[in-house]
Amino acid sequence: MCCCMSNTVARIRTDRSQRRTFSKAILYQGILSRVAQRLGLSRSHVYRIAIGQRQSSRVEAALLAEMKKIERKCAA
Repeated sequence: MCCCMSNTVARIRTDRSQRRTFSKAILYQGILSRVAQRLGLSRSHVYRIAIGQRQSSRVEAALLAEMKKIERKCAA
């Protein structure tokens, strides 16, 4: 393979990796809102729990479940 072909292959791999990262970021973007809506809470309350200012096992479990769902979508 010539050097220009190897650069093209490397660029394609990088582009795919970046697309996966960006799509994951987009999915994570609404995680607090989705969890808040599902549990009937405010987004700011869920945010405080996510950053550790408050504690709620119910909200933490919902956040983890949503994150696992995103990871499964990204793996597919």
